[in-house]
Amino acid sequence: MNIFDDLRGMQTMLLDDDEWIRDSLRVSFETEGCPISVFETAEEALEELRRKPYDIIIFDFKLPAMDGLEFIRQVPESSSGAIKILISAYLDDKLISEMKKLPVKGILEKPFNSVALLSSLSFFIRQGNPRI
Repeated sequence: MNIFDDLRGMQTMLLDDDEWIRDSLRVSFETEGCPISVFETAEEALEELRRKPYDIIIFDFKLPAMDGLEFIRQVPESSSGAIKILISAYLDDKLISEMKKLPVKGILEKPFNSVALLSSLSFFIRQGNPRI
């Protein structure tokens, strides 16, 4: 079984202000028949999360108006069990320390490719996500 078999049954959210990242990951997921909702701002993503829960939340650290850590603090309870993966080009000890205080499963450093993201997702999904 490949990772896309798992992802087809899950709701995935991507939050990144980089249009290229949003478009390329959307194409990768949709080509494999996997649902993914993409958002440019934390405010848009939070509004969506208030409407429905997600199983996977992939989010950038540097965002307009609200950083990714503040965003993840505001994720509604309905998505509290989601696999949360931070993506950032600005990794340092302070950010990693702050991230460890939050319910974030992993970090992907930018630039990354879809293989690295899918490997991370596969690891966390197979670790025992109860929704599978």
